[in-house]
Amino acid sequence: MKYTYTFILACCFTVITSAQSLTDEILTGNWKVTEVVTTTDEIPEEEIKFMQEMTEAFKTSTFHFSPDNGFNLEISIGELAANLKDLFWKINTSKDKILLQETANDTSEDAPFVISTTEIDGQYTFELSRMPFKMTVKKDAN
Repeated sequence: MKYTYTFILACCFTVITSAQSLTDEILTGNWKVTEVVTTTDEIPEEEIKFMQEMTEAFKTSTFHFSPDNGFNLEISIGELAANLKDLFWKINTSKDKILLQETANDTSEDAPFVISTTEIDGQYTFELSRMPFKMTVKKDAN
């Protein structure tokens, strides 16, 4: 009987875990930012205006994940857009991070940019490495 409960519990855990994993199929497409939250309160005085501009820019941005693993970020800040275009995406082995790499055939788990993802009840958030923002995103239906 003990083994039956263990087996049932293991099956349930497997179903729950696999339901929460980000897959290529789920990720491929365009993701529009619907909300931006700053993840730190410790912003130096001289950077407050810049952070406000970044927040506004991210509010109208779109993350593009193409089926051939190409990646671009559509954002109104040119320097950031230039750094985050013509990259290649892949989901790392733990399925909670998207690696943005410079070549399509990079097999390493390192990347100049990483997007941490969270999914709760079908609602996704992206957190771009080295930036203090959590963005709620919604996938375009197209």
